[in-house]
Amino acid sequence: PETRRQKTQSSGVKSFKDQQIKEAAFDSRDRGIRTIPMDRIVGSVGRYHDFDSRFRFKPHVNAERATRIKKAMREGRSLDPVKLYELKDEFFVLDGNHRISVAKELGHDEILAHIVEFIPSKNTLQNVLYRERAEFSDRTHLPAEINLTEVHQYAYLLDQISEHQKYLYE
Repeated sequence: PETRRQKTQSSGVKSFKDQQIKEAAFDSRDRGIRTIPMDRIVGSVGRYHDFDSRFRFKPHVNAERATRIKKAMREGRSLDPVKLYELKDEFFVLDGNHRISVAKELGHDEILAHIVEFIPSKNTLQNVLYRERAEFSDRTHLPAEINLTEVHQYAYLLDQISEHQKYLYE
């Protein structure tokens, strides 16, 4: 049988703390402000118990603030970026739970966010590839994500890019 906590989480959004512990992701780095797809926002840092699995408020939450935010969004008023924690391509709301809930309700595809990334430290294949992909992305600044499935292939690809750059500039 499921525990009460498991039932709460299965019917709501994910808890950042639970995922952080699971991935041993305690080192972080500031990734700046970026536009994030709404479908990759899966949980909350402290308020995961206030939302259902679609990031709608549960009945016990006062929706007055959400009403004001909804009005502002419909009027096209600019709102501050939300603050999100990133952990392995998933995002968790640190600040802006109401804005996320309303944006999802209104069908927004993306939202402006200030991102702090937490790096998983366990040496699973998935985590090693994630860390290599992040370093590759940071070094190349390519607009599209490249997903490789073998360890050290990002380093090989970086070497290939460097060789090609040398060739172009000779």
